[in-house]
Amino acid sequence: MNKYLLTIPVDSWQIAQLLGSETNWKILETLRDVGAQGLTAEEISKRINVPKSTIYNVLSKLQAGSWVESGVRRPQWGRPSKEVKQRLGGKPTRIFVGNVLWGDNEFDEEFEASLVRLLEELEKDMDELKQKWLSILEKIVSTYERDEKLRKFFPQDSIHEECGWSHEGEEFLYASSLEVLGKILSDEDYYELARRHKFMK
Repeated sequence: MNKYLLTIPVDSWQIAQLLGSETNWKILETLRDVGAQGLTAEEISKRINVPKSTIYNVLSKLQAGSWVESGVRRPQWGRPSKEVKQRLGGKPTRIFVGNVLWGDNEFDEEFEASLVRLLEELEKDMDELKQKWLSILEKIVSTYERDEKLRKFFPQDSIHEECGWSHEGEEFLYASSLEVLGKILSDEDYYELARRHKFMK
């Protein structure tokens, strides 16, 4: 489903089961490929040669897990009622990938609160770090955008009307940030800090 990050952390067996289905993955991949314009259930069915009844069933689960969204909000998935059809003017509802889910970090609440307070006290240092970090990201993005050999990795999808983001663009920045952080965490200076505080030999 993701273009730059190939794994998606899950936090329950239900989500693992949901994503463990080949059909479910095909639906997600198909929706991910078309981007913000989305597809109707019928269009998905034709593209991957899966019955519409199965598509509706899978979409209801994916929507419940916030993996996909509907172009028109309605109470539940399934075959639209006459009332819904009239409200939609006879146009099929379009489905799209609503969020890019990479699995956020979760902290102990008290630890997180203490860390937030400390970072507020370090506001000046944090601002300097932010500016430097953004400068590095700007150079990364600009290089991939103008270099012909690297441009194949540059985000190509359109901006999503619902959230205001290009999903590939958001993921590209996130993945680039993780790589920058990874470089810092593997540097000898980082290890020296850990040794100084007796966190490693």
